[in-house]
Amino acid sequence: MRLDLRVGDVVSVSCPYTVAPVTGKSREHVTVAWPWWSVDPDCDWIAWNGEVALVGDPASHEWEREMFRIDPATDHLTVGATCRIGIPPTLVHVVSVDHFDPPLETGRLPRPRRHVVVLRAGQSHDAESEEQGYEIDPDDDIPITFDLVFRPYACLIAGDEVADAAGRAWRFNAVWDCTPSTAVSLTSRFGPSRF
Repeated sequence: MRLDLRVGDVVSVSCPYTVAPVTGKSREHVTVAWPWWSVDPDCDWIAWNGEVALVGDPASHEWEREMFRIDPATDHLTVGATCRIGIPPTLVHVVSVDHFDPPLETGRLPRPRRHVVVLRAGQSHDAESEEQGYEIDPDDDIPITFDLVFRPYACLIAGDEVADAAGRAWRFNAVWDCTPSTAVSLTSRFGPSRF
């Protein structure tokens, strides 16, 4: 089931570790042949080479932003060796969700239809910063798992059944004037009513 992520959601993100060959190494990064994407033959203006550089140095200022981890530690890796890359279970909160129609051309397949930007738990969103958070395409071929931990606000959609403080049932079909004296609680969504 696809999780409909929303800004404000708190989720646990993980990805099983997968073997990947090391194709390059610098002081702070390890470049690997990416095991999940392929080159987009129909994109003639971006030539993706099939590799992704991951932050491998815990002393790097980028370390906390990078979600993927490399095993074994990068000081034991050389070009031509293999490593395992994955995301250990990590608590994050969603700060942005963008949809693309048509999908973005990135030089790789699958083409992204949606991007979700997340921050690790404990990090605050800075609206002035353009390069904050980690961008994930939840619909591509990377086997990332998103487990909803907390949705901090109610969001009604057409067809939801709600109840007010007196227990009266209502069906939500459109936005209407809702004040604290008419606050409602969700009782049913896509299923049998609780009444």
